[in-house]
Parts: sequence; structure tokens; C-alpha cells
Amino acid sequence: AKIRRMMDENKQLAQRIDGAIQCAKQEVANLRAELTATGHRLAELGELEEPGEPQEHQQQQQQNHH
Repeated sequence: AKIRRMMDENKQLAQRIDGAIQCAKQEVANLRAELTATGHRLAELGELEEPGEPQEHQQQQQQNHH
């Protein structure tokens, strides 16, 4: 009976581990998607800012955004 109970506990533990892994995978997928989206936004912003602009001009643009 004791072995049976230990086997059941093992099964429950395995299920909990599987659940935790699934949650972690989902979290990683979410973070990757967020990172990709942020990367795209940064690329877009980089394209908007023309190189060779004076620093003051950029600061004025940032203030206008807020």
C-alpha cells in the first residue's frame, strides 16, 4: 500500500512539473513576442530619426510627443 501511495504522489508531482513546464513555455513565448514587437518598434523609430540631425532638434521632437 505504501508503494502504491508513493507511486500516486510521484504521478501527481510529474503532473505538477508538466503544468509548470507548460506555463513556463507560454511565458517564454509571450516574452519572445514582446521582444520581437519592441524590436520592430525600435527599428521603425530608428528609420524615423534621420541621421545628422542636431541633438537639440531631437530633444524638441521628444517633448512634442509627450
